[in-house]
Amino acid sequence: MRFSAATPIGTIVDGYDPVGNRIARNLDGNPITWSYDDLYRLTGQQKAGQVCTYTLDGVGNLKTMWEGGNFPRTFTHDAADKIVTMIEGSNLTTYTWTGYGALSSETTGTATTDYSYNGQDQLALVTPPGDGFPTTYAFDGDGLRRSIQTTNVNQDPPGLDITTMVWDGSDYLLLNGPSSDTVVLTLGGEIVSSGSFDLLPDSLGSVIGDIRSGQEPRVPFSYWPYGTMLLSVVQPSFPFLFVGSLGYYYDSADRDHVRARELMKKTGRWMQVDALWPEERAFEYANSSPITRTDPFGLFSIDSSCNGCSCKSSLDSILRNTCGSSGSGGVFGLSDRLWREIFECARMRVPSTCPTPTGGSWQTLRNCIKGTCSGSKKVICQTCPYCAYNTCNTSNPGNPSQPSDIVVCVNHICTQSGGWDPGCGCQAFGGKCGGSKGHEGTCMMLHEMAHACGFCSGGQCDQLWSDAIACCIINRLYR
Repeated sequence: MRFSAATPIGTIVDGYDPVGNRIARNLDGNPITWSYDDLYRLTGQQKAGQVCTYTLDGVGNLKTMWEGGNFPRTFTHDAADKIVTMIEGSNLTTYTWTGYGALSSETTGTATTDYSYNGQDQLALVTPPGDGFPTTYAFDGDGLRRSIQTTNVNQDPPGLDITTMVWDGSDYLLLNGPSSDTVVLTLGGEIVSSGSFDLLPDSLGSVIGDIRSGQEPRVPFSYWPYGTMLLSVVQPSFPFLFVGSLGYYYDSADRDHVRARELMKKTGRWMQVDALWPEERAFEYANSSPITRTDPFGLFSIDSSCNGCSCKSSLDSILRNTCGSSGSGGVFGLSDRLWREIFECARMRVPSTCPTPTGGSWQTLRNCIKGTCSGSKKVICQTCPYCAYNTCNTSNPGNPSQPSDIVVCVNHICTQSGGWDPGCGCQAFGGKCGGSKGHEGTCMMLHEMAHACGFCSGGQCDQLWSDAIACCIINRLYR
């Protein structure tokens, strides 16, 4: 990070193991190391003043979490992986859940915090213990949060403070606060500034500092692995902190809002069931690897660890595995009966709030995917911040005569030369469809083909439709 061409703000050097886990960091000469178990789940951190340890059960539930402090937190879970109790020293916290799998209350001693949700399982009301003032949240039909209403206790009498959100697609654009408005600038899927502050993220996406015109840059922020912020003499002036450059929104010391869900940082878990369950774990955050993986949509985690890879030389192999060759194998080898199954499978996986795209049918899906494989759309490598990218072709769903390029890239990694291991940068695609482990590149390509074929219905539905189509095809190719 540099303040000007000659003045470094800070230097971050990360190290990785052979499978892409971030295992070391040197931040301005201060070393940090991380350890993992045989399933690549985080088990510890070694850093001056920030030593922590974690233990997990066989299905990814945290059994213990020790992030400094005098005592570890010890958790118990029910058969559905919901937290039942947390013990920290002599303090016992009990949790209750709604019938549809959302955290409804947490009680420590005689103090209870209640959580209420709207019909889409989005957090709508937080009621603190005793005489505390509630916080309410409002959402629009597209699933994006539109407002936060809190009580300003510094007024006499206390009054309401309301912040409203304006979005550009699924990116924050404007925060209209009670006393001022804040423009949020997003470039390439990453938030780079909030109001007058330019954000300084680390390689995970967590904001560790900021720059403001006329003032010296500062790097005061740091976090425990699951997002709890360490005490800082500098109070942040924006809500984008832990993985903030990817849109995690700081709601409280314990909670972050991450588009589709709420992350409870003090337990390292989501507060609601994943909308993609059972393909995704119900409550587990980032595959229990929060130093390497992020989940900017609150739906599935992605790998942020690969650096120095390239995709060009592997692209032909991925296309052969996806499409087949000489008109057979891959998607060319799927019968019409299987294409019908795939379309119905996808429609069942996508929530009812995401309509079937106009013109979408098993025939248009089959014709377009095959047409893409036949070369009617270009597939190219390019540097960009995602695993792959494609603009949803809403103008003519299912018509392969409407070219829409598929750009394959890996988290700022594609450099147009050398080799690329798709299991590195697209690891999330391998884990999200129950039989696609080892077929990350194929799953990624099918996801982007679905975008190119116009299977989109707006907002997060674009991702859900493409995920569903990719998973349903994968499960028939490799079942």
